[in-house]
Amino acid sequence: MKRHMRSLCTLLSATLAVATLATACADESETREFGDVPRSLAGTEADGQFSFDGAGAFVFDEQARLAFDYFSTADGELSPEALDAWVSTEVRELVGDADAHAQIMAAWTAYLSFRAEAAAALEVSASADIEAQLLASLDAHFGETPFAVAERERIVQGFDLHAAYAITDEAARAAELARLSADEAERFEQSRAGRFLAGRRAVEAARVEGASPEAVEALRVEHFDALEPGAAQRLAALDARRAEWARRVSEYRAERDALRGELVGAAAPELDAAVEALERDRFSAAERRRLHALDDIASE
Repeated sequence: MKRHMRSLCTLLSATLAVATLATACADESETREFGDVPRSLAGTEADGQFSFDGAGAFVFDEQARLAFDYFSTADGELSPEALDAWVSTEVRELVGDADAHAQIMAAWTAYLSFRAEAAAALEVSASADIEAQLLASLDAHFGETPFAVAERERIVQGFDLHAAYAITDEAARAAELARLSADEAERFEQSRAGRFLAGRRAVEAARVEGASPEAVEALRVEHFDALEPGAAQRLAALDARRAEWARRVSEYRAERDALRGELVGAAAPELDAAVEALERDRFSAAERRRLHALDDIASE
């Protein structure tokens, strides 16, 4: 039973933790780096984005959930009050408008409540009653928002998997698990995330094969503009920004190494001050956090 519960909790992790697939997809989307972030998020880039319909109503979709999951990563570092205050400040800087800010914060509060209710329910058992309880909580907090539709499907899939593992007959259990796996693979291929991943792989394969920039751009248009008009152009701009960032980092590191060579024998405080001055001259505060994170990774 414990193994079955672990399987269920793993599949429902999109509700209770950061969704890795969505994060991977967001890597090809435009991201915004937040300002004064908690230490646990230093050097990271914000995931997700917030959208509104034509009437100005907040649309709670997968991108919004991704942003909320990014925020909630700091819940182990900040108290609930401090976390809410930080999120409120970041949202205000992102959207500006007071009404938009209020709508997003209301959704944030509801999302945290739903996560807490889901976690508490799963600690008890994984019965059909708990499935109904989770779905009722989802409906109460989010109704028929795009997020709720996707989350409802994840919950149902999770309990289907739990039921499959509970089948005592080995052959029947294997057959049901194979059916669920095939269904999930087909759903993923047809999903936005699946189509996005297929497009990304096609573009990367073309690059490896030495395709011309025009051919790569044509592939982007073919795969990504079908998902969202203008996506190919935004992805091209993102590639350009990444290339420019890589160029700046490379140039800075060359200058830093040259500076260290010039100051061989200098006292450590003098060398540190010179490197810091070079950093400040080349990068903004947010960029320096990102640079330090890269240096930390390189030194591991």
